[in-house]
Amino acid sequence: MSRLILPLAYKTLRTTGDVVLHPELNLAIKTNRSTWETVLFLVDPGTEMTTMPAADAKDMDLPIPRRPVSGLTLRGMEVRSGLLRARIPGMDATEYRFPCYFLGDPDTPMAAGNLLASAA
Repeated sequence: MSRLILPLAYKTLRTTGDVVLHPELNLAIKTNRSTWETVLFLVDPGTEMTTMPAADAKDMDLPIPRRPVSGLTLRGMEVRSGLLRARIPGMDATEYRFPCYFLGDPDTPMAAGNLLASAA
């Protein structure tokens, strides 16, 4: 079994002096062309579902559903429920598959400052 150890990114809040951790991980995500696109994910063990902007997924040619889930929105955005196929650079070639919510309209980029992706 492979093991990967990465340092945690962090920042100190000016107002309180608290340290806030940002566990980040590069994942190689399989595209529609069967190539691997490296994507930086924020790892959040408190999240229930991996998410990423649908426009970013479209730009990277990731497989995303054409239609959003009827009646489901997250943070006011439409949701496409799909799967990601990923490898972890620096580890063995094991391919992981996990569900992902693609948020928003694939043809409309999200506002600057939104996270590229987050993973459970």
